[in-house]
Amino acid sequence: EEAEYHASQAIEIFSQRVKEKLREVEARIELGCIYRDWAQLVRQSTEPDAHKQSQGLAERGVLNLNEAAEDARADLPYYEVDALANLAWLQYYMGQSVEALNTANKVEAIIPIEYHLNQGEQIPEHKGPIGGFYAQLGKIYNLRGQMAFDKNDLPGAAQNFTLTLAYNERLSTNLRELKRARVQVA
Repeated sequence: EEAEYHASQAIEIFSQRVKEKLREVEARIELGCIYRDWAQLVRQSTEPDAHKQSQGLAERGVLNLNEAAEDARADLPYYEVDALANLAWLQYYMGQSVEALNTANKVEAIIPIEYHLNQGEQIPEHKGPIGGFYAQLGKIYNLRGQMAFDKNDLPGAAQNFTLTLAYNERLSTNLRELKRARVQVA
């Protein structure tokens, strides 16, 4: 609840007092992620009203992530992609696999083609000016890998987790998503 309060305060500051669009979008993404993670935790609870509470938190997450994506669409493309990648994970956590996959496909389509790795090509040292796009593609392939693993599609999971590693290595060998993918592949 404290994280929710601080993220909400940041939204209010950057939308009302200081009016910094980038900071407001970042705060909305953070608030959406707080609700995403909170909804996931509550969903795992055995409390009688857990499902209803989880749904309410997820709805607030969806609202904030969609609003962040919309606000970022015109001139902050990385943040649009970041918001939507987090939305895809929220949808997955809530058991909405079809929606999660559709959102993941949307993320991939938004990211310019020069960031996409192509089968049979060497991994380039650098392909585009917004390096964070690689991390977002890594998030999306990690999601696809997890979804394939859930269906016991081990070749599909391995392929997607390998792509997660390849995309995240474009940024750093210490990324959280890279470490998660390495554990999942092992």
